[in-house]
Amino acid sequence: MLVADLADLYKNTTDADLRYMALREHVLAVRTPTDEKNTQELMSRVLIPALHDETSAVRELVSTQVIPHVARVNPELAEEYVVVPLCVELQRCAIGNTSANATDAPHTLQALQNVVRQTQWHYNSSEALDNYVGYLSGARERPYIAWESLALLLESAPANHVTAQTYHSLYALALEDKRAATFRPLQIATSKVSPDIVKSAFLKHELTEPHCALLAHTTKEKYAFKDCYEDLITFVLRNLPKPDQYSDLYEILINLLVWMEQPKMGPTCQLKLQLWNRTIALCDNVLVQSQAEAQSDSDDIDSENDAYLAELSDNEDEVLEFDDDEETSQLDYVLKLLVLTAYDIPLETQKLMMKTDLKMESLLELVRSKNIGYDVLVEQFSDAVDSSLIAEMPLEFVQKLPNTPLIINRIESLTGESQLPSDVNFENVKDIVLGIPQLFNNTQKDIVYFIQNNLSIETDDLLRLQEAVELASLACKREEFLAAHDNLALSLLPHLKPNKAFIKTIKVGNMKQNIDDGVTLRLNCYALLQQLNISYGVKCLLLQECIERGLKDEALVKESAVSLLLETLHNAWTELRIRDNIWLRETLLPRLIERIDKFYGSPLQASATSQQIAERERSIRCMDRLKLSVDQYITVTTDEPDVPL
Repeated sequence: MLVADLADLYKNTTDADLRYMALREHVLAVRTPTDEKNTQELMSRVLIPALHDETSAVRELVSTQVIPHVARVNPELAEEYVVVPLCVELQRCAIGNTSANATDAPHTLQALQNVVRQTQWHYNSSEALDNYVGYLSGARERPYIAWESLALLLESAPANHVTAQTYHSLYALALEDKRAATFRPLQIATSKVSPDIVKSAFLKHELTEPHCALLAHTTKEKYAFKDCYEDLITFVLRNLPKPDQYSDLYEILINLLVWMEQPKMGPTCQLKLQLWNRTIALCDNVLVQSQAEAQSDSDDIDSENDAYLAELSDNEDEVLEFDDDEETSQLDYVLKLLVLTAYDIPLETQKLMMKTDLKMESLLELVRSKNIGYDVLVEQFSDAVDSSLIAEMPLEFVQKLPNTPLIINRIESLTGESQLPSDVNFENVKDIVLGIPQLFNNTQKDIVYFIQNNLSIETDDLLRLQEAVELASLACKREEFLAAHDNLALSLLPHLKPNKAFIKTIKVGNMKQNIDDGVTLRLNCYALLQQLNISYGVKCLLLQECIERGLKDEALVKESAVSLLLETLHNAWTELRIRDNIWLRETLLPRLIERIDKFYGSPLQASATSQQIAERERSIRCMDRLKLSVDQYITVTTDEPDVPL
């Protein structure tokens, strides 16, 4: 049936069942794409009006099945002729300010949500999002599905479609709405805009309780707050501790905690240090108040307790109230802060923590993450000590636990002499790594020392270096050597540079050819580095070496260097942008671009051999892959207007 005939049938038929069957049989039966004209007419003359049909069954059919089906059959046309018209219709209902808001908008919203969720449509313009924001601005009511649909639209929208005006409008609407339904779409929108836009929206509104509730979620997009984290953290610290409404403030502080971490590739930032010192002062205050509260409760003297709180309330409103319900207490938030921070916890704060009535779960987190609190754990929660804790526990605390076979083995591991023989060599160390189930601590230290000693940069014995790398690879497969990964990685980095001692020159007639025997060694080093679980600081050094050494190497090694470079850059990207943004933008990425440009600017000579041509072609394929990936990172950093790359 032609679209015109279907439109006439729908418009002129008073029988609801007939309208229902016509839509079901003549639209859902279509399985092949239609042209632009038919798709547009079908939506404008039949399906959009059907969303306002007087019969609920027709409205349900159109919103849940028919319109999503049209979009799935025509994915290339879905944005212009399905998604945008639905958003325009929503805006029309809102501007009309009639009862259509209550009866028609839900079905239009349902149709939009089904299309966006079920269809692989192509987002080519910001028209749909602009019209949808217009609908939200004009709607008398914004049901949960309206915010949920916004989240779906934002998820698939390119970043440049979320303009400053759009973000400001959504920000204001979310604060006006005040419901949790706004949190997710605003968090997504925050991830799509630059930090200066986030800052302008943040500063435009007073930090009320609804605003803090919203920020508790949007600050999960940590980098977006690059330009205003100082103002926001300062506000939080100034308003904590407080008797109530503290949870959102702590969530903000926890989300922005990473901004207090010091750079690894630059000088110490005094601002970050000052913020951290103020945060520790807050933690100490809460810990002291928690002890006072616990002591008061234990005395069970209500009158004295009330007098104590009243006395504290005279001291600049710094009183803390800890509820006995299931809500997260201020003490719990403080412990979470201390667990998550990259800083070492000051000794005085540790002492305060250990005097606090800690829950077993909180104590276990501190023990696992910071290696503190073993004494309290052993004395109060010895039943909670499992094998993973025992494996990390120092000797003085292990000896306080009951003598089970596990404890006896741990004591033996900590006190036993090294299992390496006096005539140590690669073969017997390899046999020990592969053959002994329990390696004593002294054995582990001796093995790491043996590997590092044989990886000395002064060593020109190629066979010795290769055996050391092989042994390191075997050792790193065992959990006992996890703590040594950083040191082993640092020992490997110097060997990413070609060693002249391993390069031989062969002369055949008038021709000279260099043979590099160290290629296999460098390949093994890159392979091992890819397996190691290294810290952020070592990742920064590794990125430098891949750029300075790997990208100049021959094609086979260059491929390994590029793979490691891209993997490391991907894994460290968020932390790089936050902790070492200046080094990233002013040193690392410019140097990487320089290396790529230099490679493409150095073509082969006309006299190149077939082997050199094949080597060059292999290198080009490798560098093309690198350039394509790096361009995406460059685009992200150059989109920030404050510091040009």
